[in-house]
Amino acid sequence: MQYSSALPLLQRLRIRTRRRHSLELPPRSADETSPLLSLMLALAALAALAVALVPPASYLLALQAHEAGRLETRAGYLANELARRSWLIEQEDHRGALGILRQNASPSMAAEHVRLLQANGSLLAEVTPLEPLARPLLTRRAAVPRDSGPQAEVEVTRSLRPALQKAALLLLLCLLLGGMIFVLLRLLPMWMLRQALGHASYLATHDTLTGLSNRRPSRTG
Repeated sequence: MQYSSALPLLQRLRIRTRRRHSLELPPRSADETSPLLSLMLALAALAALAVALVPPASYLLALQAHEAGRLETRAGYLANELARRSWLIEQEDHRGALGILRQNASPSMAAEHVRLLQANGSLLAEVTPLEPLARPLLTRRAAVPRDSGPQAEVEVTRSLRPALQKAALLLLLCLLLGGMIFVLLRLLPMWMLRQALGHASYLATHDTLTGLSNRRPSRTG
């Protein structure tokens, strides 16, 4: 008892840490952390795909709906104008109907293809753009209300190429942003995991009070 009480405090701490050596858990291996890394990689890829694809798709659908509404308004306006002057439809040359179909067609307006059709689908009058419309195309029709005579329809067609170009530009930006998010979500959690595993390995091999190693050095004879 006198000898044990005379030992320095540091030596007693070393003896206690050596006794606890057999109870310590070894650090985790790479095989044990691979499922966690796979889950982190899958979540990072899912977040990057969501950022890269959802905004362009939503923007394209919104542009398509907006353009469809504009076409329906344009076709309805022309149909109402033709209904107010229904005698123009019955003319053989349809010059008056062509004048109405060209109404409000300013240079700033998107190129469009306007046709006046009978109920059976035969063409009565047509206003074609200077250049053929690029595909894909969007078409809307509006019936011309008439009290007597055959019914007619106004058909307006425009190109969706400008909307696709805007959506493609947004897609490139979102792909760049998604790639940055993927790299960030891929590297940052791995760095934090390595830091945590390194700290856990240090705690498993060192005394928390003194900071000294509690592993016995191997003796080579």
